[in-house]
Amino acid sequence: MKENKTCMIQARCTVEEVKKIDKVAEKCGIKRSDYIRMMLCHNEKGKSLILEKVRLVVAVQEILNYLTQNYPSEDKILERKVDAIWKML
Repeated sequence: MKENKTCMIQARCTVEEVKKIDKVAEKCGIKRSDYIRMMLCHNEKGKSLILEKVRLVVAVQEILNYLTQNYPSEDKILERKVDAIWKML
């Protein structure tokens, strides 16, 4: 069941901060309010931010893809390392 959001919180930000928030929210494919709520809830519970971890692993995966496409090798150690990183999520 979807929970109704009936409370509103206001905060003052600079134009640059709002642009930064919007940019990151857009990269994550979510609305500004959802991004802010997610950030606050995760930090409040002391959990690491899943989206930041995923973006980091995606970047590592892209590097691996580039290396394997441009420098083919029989050695699969990098692939195993990246697979291990994915499993950590």
